[in-house]
Amino acid sequence: MATIHGGRAKQFKKDRARFAGQLSKAKAVSEKLARSFEDPSIGGHDLKVIRPDWATWPSTSKKVRHGTLVTCTQCWRASNADWDTPCVGRTGKRGWAQKALWQRLVKQENGTDNIQLLLDTWNATREEVNEVMGLDPGDVRLGGYRGTRVGEAQNPGPSSTCSGFLLWSLNCQSPNGAWAFLDSCKNIQDPLVVALQETRFSTTEEAAFVRHALKSGFHVQATPGSPDVGGRPRGGVLWMVDKRLRFRKSVSSSAEDAQVGTVWVENWLLLNFYSPPDRSKDAQMQASELLQEALLAEDMPTTWIAVGDANETPADSSIALTLNSFQGIVLEQGCPSRWEGQAELDWAQCSQPSLVQQLRFMTEHFSDHKCLECFLPIRTKDLSSGFLKSRPDWHKPVAATTQWWRETLSQCWDDAQPSRPCDVTSGSIDDNWDRFTGALEQMFRAAFQMAFESNLATPQELARALRSPGSKGSAPVWRQRTLPRAGPRGQGSMPLRRLRRSVAQLYELRRHLSRSARTSLQTQEAQKLAERLGFGRDLHAPGLLARVAQQLASSKAQLYQEHQDARKRTLRNWQNALKDDPKALGRWLRARDVFSVQLMEQLVGMALRVVNFVICLRLWGTAWMRSPSVKAWMSTLPSSVVAGTGADSLFTAAQVFAKLGHQRYAGSMDFTKCYDLMIPCGTAALLEAGGWPRGLVQVIAYMWQHQQRLFLRSSGLGSLDGGRCSRY
Repeated sequence: MATIHGGRAKQFKKDRARFAGQLSKAKAVSEKLARSFEDPSIGGHDLKVIRPDWATWPSTSKKVRHGTLVTCTQCWRASNADWDTPCVGRTGKRGWAQKALWQRLVKQENGTDNIQLLLDTWNATREEVNEVMGLDPGDVRLGGYRGTRVGEAQNPGPSSTCSGFLLWSLNCQSPNGAWAFLDSCKNIQDPLVVALQETRFSTTEEAAFVRHALKSGFHVQATPGSPDVGGRPRGGVLWMVDKRLRFRKSVSSSAEDAQVGTVWVENWLLLNFYSPPDRSKDAQMQASELLQEALLAEDMPTTWIAVGDANETPADSSIALTLNSFQGIVLEQGCPSRWEGQAELDWAQCSQPSLVQQLRFMTEHFSDHKCLECFLPIRTKDLSSGFLKSRPDWHKPVAATTQWWRETLSQCWDDAQPSRPCDVTSGSIDDNWDRFTGALEQMFRAAFQMAFESNLATPQELARALRSPGSKGSAPVWRQRTLPRAGPRGQGSMPLRRLRRSVAQLYELRRHLSRSARTSLQTQEAQKLAERLGFGRDLHAPGLLARVAQQLASSKAQLYQEHQDARKRTLRNWQNALKDDPKALGRWLRARDVFSVQLMEQLVGMALRVVNFVICLRLWGTAWMRSPSVKAWMSTLPSSVVAGTGADSLFTAAQVFAKLGHQRYAGSMDFTKCYDLMIPCGTAALLEAGGWPRGLVQVIAYMWQHQQRLFLRSSGLGSLDGGRCSRY
């Protein structure tokens, strides 16, 4: 069969007139396809049918195409397939395939006719298309030759400028959802702004999240919600703004049920709102009033966008009506905003909708709500930063003595004799200087290597001495690089992203299969999803809906388990870090002002694993003494009782010893038996009635009643009888 087709292809190349019937049939098929594309409602495109010069059309194969080509006059896409994707307009982001096609057309030697045909169809100039397609001005043809920039790397890396930022909005529904979403945001290197709704943070959880987000390169503004009857937090909105963008906090207000957070990012005023679904308390009206107050407080700016979860469709929401009075236009997607819902409850409203680009719902599953994404343009911003190249550090190692270091340098200088300039009167000054600095570098590198082998230099000191060879004694080198977002990258991996995307696709496929009637586009989308997920293209297969539901439940359980494993790994790494570095435990304790029995129980358990309980207890006591609550209590005590708690410790001790020396007497009393005969609960109640902090009294009572006698053995810690003091 292959031989027959090859022979027919050779005959066709020799004499095309013999295959006039086949050519006319191909032309008829192409015209039929062209007529099917004349419906301008497909994906919001304005489609036109053209007939390019296929002989000069760029192609990756040797075959010459025939027939017509479909193109959109709005997004300038040219293709005969996949027109169900939404139109992005003239200002939207172009895909890599579309940019590559235009670049091949420009580089084509004889492709001017096709370029002019497309420009006439699009009603655009060549400069406009070059700018939108991202064509480098230096990559154009001048007199038939390609202009090339000299000295530029072929792959210079990420761009040092940005013309806008990504805006993500998600109802995370819980603190765990917020943490998981933050971990995914850290992997995005483009400027990013995130709006979260329904965070449900407690005071301590919010403080921990803000600290971690700041370390990850985000400014944070949090607006907590009011607690419910049981004291549990509810609602709450939060902004995370990339530190590389200009940022200013604005109005942050909360009502009984609704919350609104407002920030300035570059020249955009961003509003984040949340309104619960409870209509009895009129939460919609509360959110509307808060949004109105925020816009009036900022003198009704001309460029603003509001995103959030209204728990109402725009047509039924008073929020949309209020923002409409400030020239806000609702931006809807026309599809449900929840994976298992039927209404679009998460939406955006903007004063200048023509500036909002690539508005869509993301295809990854983070919570029960879909994540809304768009691109907001700003004035071109430079993200590059300059720095000087670091040079070696040749300071004497701390552990080495001065005499040993001098002898070692003298020995290494003698070994560098061949590299030293033998006659400074001959040769140029620059050549002699280069040889001299080279000999110095050889001497110091050899000396530090000997110090390291003699255990007199640490690995860090050796690394600082050996870095940047050849830079000492030369002119400073100024370099420039693109400023990345601060903080570590996220722990999310590609398999986890694929799993989130798979869960989202299973939700969409189940939605399509549950419909009683589907349009042709919905049927095509459902077939693509079913084929991509391994179910085949037959949507009427027996038991398909049940299999999809079973696979969805299994994937959701796997995704939940992945999140649980990631949280356990993070906690385990944190505990190991505290075990290895006691200073880290002290820093963690000093960052907290809440000390309770539960915290003490955790520290005792950690100390048993660390073995050195005394260090743990001293760090905990020091951190508590420096906490604001204990300082406030100690300020109420007389000075004769409180002394030596800060910088005056040495002065206080000197006074005490001087007084003892003057009196020539020092005595003490043993209160051990006294404490054995006292009742711990009664003593704790007496101390609390005397004004002692309740947390301190509870910790004292806990330590008093939970004493254990421990002994050290080769395998770790053990207990004599494993029990507490029998008296209590």
